[in-house]
Amino acid sequence: MKRASTFSSLLAAAATMCAPAGHDRTVAEEKVPVHSSISANEAVIDYVYKNNSVHAYWACTNSSGNPWVCIGSCKVTEDAISGRWVYRNYLR
Repeated sequence: MKRASTFSSLLAAAATMCAPAGHDRTVAEEKVPVHSSISANEAVIDYVYKNNSVHAYWACTNSSGNPWVCIGSCKVTEDAISGRWVYRNYLR
């Protein structure tokens, strides 16, 4: 499978957009859930805490237009998105 730098074709009907990130962010809220994919409805698998630094490996916008970043164990392919995802607006 070829890996593209941006996955606009990923679940095209759902209009999910992803691109590699590669920058550090700081957690802005007291306790932020880490989800298994790019939706608040996905399982909460961990938490990150205020003022901790996280590294964003991928950035995606889901079909609802919500921005998410992957902070670990990222899998972003045309068939699936998984990993440790945090809602971008909880970071600065």
